[in-house]
Amino acid sequence: MVTVVLPDASRLADATAAPRARLGALEDVIWQGLRSDAVAAYLGNPRPGVSTSTFHYVSAMSSSTSGSTSRPLRARPLAIAIASFAVFAVVLAGAFVWSRS
Repeated sequence: MVTVVLPDASRLADATAAPRARLGALEDVIWQGLRSDAVAAYLGNPRPGVSTSTFHYVSAMSSSTSGSTSRPLRARPLAIAIASFAVFAVVLAGAFVWSRS
């Protein structure tokens, strides 16, 4: 016997929630409906007799990360200069070794 735990319906009905949070709640509902019959034969106790299992399917996205904002990317001139110098040095060393061979 498989018991599916339904997701919190308020997550779907909350119009003030972030779109990613509402999408996560919708994914929870969809996957619970799609996968419950497919895995029902494998859940619970494999020995003969009565056994029950309860599984709760949730999306991988946590609700705490749905409202986070990322910092804008910014150029770092010193890092770009060092990387450019390193590439130039590697090319120059390669040209030197090639000219000697």
